[in-house]
Amino acid sequence: MNYVEMVLAMLAVVLFTTMALVFNRGMWGQAAVLDTTNKMVQAIQLAHTSLDEIDAKLFSKQVAFSNIKTTFTGYRNVTLSYVGYTYKVTYTPADCDSLGNVVTPANNIWVKVSVKVEYLPGGMKTPINLTRIFTKTNLYTP
Repeated sequence: MNYVEMVLAMLAVVLFTTMALVFNRGMWGQAAVLDTTNKMVQAIQLAHTSLDEIDAKLFSKQVAFSNIKTTFTGYRNVTLSYVGYTYKVTYTPADCDSLGNVVTPANNIWVKVSVKVEYLPGGMKTPINLTRIFTKTNLYTP
């Protein structure tokens, strides 16, 4: 092997190593984007499930409408075992009018519940916030 062939072999090694590093860096970047997207989708699903739980408990009369603000206040930690993520789900109920503006009237028939879902160790740039307005359907019972 002469000098020119050795230089060409070294250039080939450098070229293929550079291509492999660029490809791997791109793959790691895509893996990070997919992981963040998965966390966001799971958080949105968890927020919807939390609001649907309130709907179901109101419909089945497990919770009275007047008890929404006391039953669903505070936070809980939820660990999804199939992906290993832990989220903090925070409930914030408030009396509101029909448009969702927070008010404090007596015998209000609307309650706005906001659910904030955060990925606990970090990893999500912004938490997921969903809000639903619940309406009292039977005006003769508490």
